[in-house]
Amino acid sequence: GQTVLHAAGSWGVNLTTCSQLRFVGLKVTGHTSGAFRLYYSSSNYKGCDTITVKDCEMEGGSYGVYAYYDVDNCSIVGNYIHVNSSYGIYLYSGSSSYPMSYNVIANNLIGGWTSYGLYARYHNNTKLVFNTFYGSGSYGVYNYYGTLETWHGNIFRGNTYGMYKTGGGNPTASNWNCFNGGSADIYSMYGAQTVAAWRTSSGKDTNSIGRDPMCVDFSRPTLRPNSPCRDSSIAYPGYPLDFEGDTRATPRTDIGADDFQLVGSPLSGTYLIADSVGADYQSFAEAKA
Repeated sequence: GQTVLHAAGSWGVNLTTCSQLRFVGLKVTGHTSGAFRLYYSSSNYKGCDTITVKDCEMEGGSYGVYAYYDVDNCSIVGNYIHVNSSYGIYLYSGSSSYPMSYNVIANNLIGGWTSYGLYARYHNNTKLVFNTFYGSGSYGVYNYYGTLETWHGNIFRGNTYGMYKTGGGNPTASNWNCFNGGSADIYSMYGAQTVAAWRTSSGKDTNSIGRDPMCVDFSRPTLRPNSPCRDSSIAYPGYPLDFEGDTRATPRTDIGADDFQLVGSPLSGTYLIADSVGADYQSFAEAKA
């Protein structure tokens, strides 16, 4: 079964200048600040590197993952993150001299946040693949001076902006995403724009959409059956599974962390549903099961 880590203080897992550690399949609860903190040394600004947080469940607090200064080569993959307030994932560097580099954030279902799904400051070569950033806050992603980025198959949804990007130029590659914001789908060097306008300005996101992703709720934002994100992306090398471990459909897969799966087989033919002897099913619930 799943290993449960019930924290008695601020952080579930609290690391300082650590490297080459893997945390797989944990359920982290009870913390008041965040599930994982990857921290730095104030003497040399060296942070953590080569940390893997994979297939974990994070419940509560203000942060799912909190990473501070010069955190490099880390993988945050396949997690369900449900926070009670501010941030889903927080990647912070206070200076371009100590950027976050070569981090992968993929297949994460991130809900519950009230400010930012992802807050990323001074980072490069960040790869965002098949994530769902869906909460009640203003910014699906707040992206400050990110360079050489990849965005593929993500749901970026915020009450104000799906993606807010300032500084660092356009991503190197971006396509097959869903952007959705109350004021604009995306904000960038070109201003506040729809996906169609951003596509024209940037030359990116040829196949991306700007629509309400129609997730179930902010707590666990999986897709509804009629979501426009269904079958609206394509595979990405190295990520054949969704966040629940289901094999992604091909050649088209769903945008976001959850590849919608129908359970059971549809009925075909004529059936009698009645609370009586001789009926095929006694109730609609029985027929659906």
